[in-house]
Amino acid sequence: MINMNNKISCLGVLFLIPYWVYTQPMQNLSLDEAYQFLESRYAVLKDAAILEDIYHKEIEILDIAKLPNLQLKAEGRLQSASTRLEVDESMQQPFSIDQPLYSLRTFAEAHYVLKDGGLNEVQKRLKAVDLQRDLQTVEVTRFALRERINQYVVGIILLREQSKLFGFTLQDLVTRKENVEASVEFGVMLPSEVTKMEVKELEIKAQENNLIYRLGGLIKSLSDLLGVELARDVELKLPDFPDAELIPAINRPETKLFEVQQQAILARSDLLEVALQPKLSAYAQAGLGYPNPLNILDNGIAPFGIIGLQLNWQITDWKKNKLDREVLTLQALKLENAQETFEFNMQSKEANYLSEINRLKAQIEFDKDIADLQGEILKQLAAQLDEGVITSADYVSQSNAELIARQNLLVNQTELLKTQLAFWNDRGAY
Repeated sequence: MINMNNKISCLGVLFLIPYWVYTQPMQNLSLDEAYQFLESRYAVLKDAAILEDIYHKEIEILDIAKLPNLQLKAEGRLQSASTRLEVDESMQQPFSIDQPLYSLRTFAEAHYVLKDGGLNEVQKRLKAVDLQRDLQTVEVTRFALRERINQYVVGIILLREQSKLFGFTLQDLVTRKENVEASVEFGVMLPSEVTKMEVKELEIKAQENNLIYRLGGLIKSLSDLLGVELARDVELKLPDFPDAELIPAINRPETKLFEVQQQAILARSDLLEVALQPKLSAYAQAGLGYPNPLNILDNGIAPFGIIGLQLNWQITDWKKNKLDREVLTLQALKLENAQETFEFNMQSKEANYLSEINRLKAQIEFDKDIADLQGEILKQLAAQLDEGVITSADYVSQSNAELIARQNLLVNQTELLKTQLAFWNDRGAY
């Protein structure tokens, strides 16, 4: 039977398991995951939710603008002259008119737009287009972050492959040194031959150690950039690329941005059109005034009320609307030029990319042949070293040549991967 303390301990372990799992360094990381981690930490990308909220509030404001407008007003006025009716004293006059030089009014005024010429609806369409433009601008920023990730990933892959080469070279040197030590014991070689092997072994270890520190720095920098802890041996997963000579279609967020920018210009053109439409509104006033605002015969405080219709129709604007349209036309032309320039720059990269891919492929073939030949020579010298025909210096020199050849092959293979990754990323192909 489990006692209470054991139950509490079990519960504690269960609660700690998710935390332990969460805090464990990541063992696998794909490019897409890396992009998502960085995007979640990049502050400007959080603007998308803010932009949505702003849009909905602006639409709400436009809906409120269609509701009747009620205001409380007070007005006082002092004038140099007023209405006065003077008659001859001998004439019989049933009334007199003598308005005071000052007047006071306090009233409530209601105003309601009956017909706005479609202005409100066009403003809503403009807000919707502006939202899409701003959201697409965020997507352009999001896309630009990928290059930072790619540089780290390619750098880590290159250093790891170089580390493997150093490991193979060290393993071979250790084997050869053991054979040289045996030859020294039998008096076939001098002890200095072992020393030469040890010096080369230390040089390789120093290079490998320097590489290990650089690799650790890259992984730490990538970890800090993404905001997640990565294991030292984290497996980096790249997308499956087809043949490097294939040219992917352009799928950049800028293409969509140009489209919504054009739509924004069209929406502003509609706004100019409805600005010239007649607008009809109803209004009403009710309040107190002194003297009576509606009866010039009443000089006392009196209530009053007014209802009416108001038509606003701008007949002429001194060509302002025409100039505004010309400005929009020029903006559209400027946008078209920007889009054509963007597409031109994208297309112009194709020839250079294919040329670079073909150059690297040809160089890699040469590097493979050179590395294989250097390896064959090293095998022959290894046999000669074991037989005591050559010195350890001869073998070390050839081992260094073989290592350099392998490194050159590795560098160019990585450069091929980097070039394809950069080109496909630049075109938004994944």
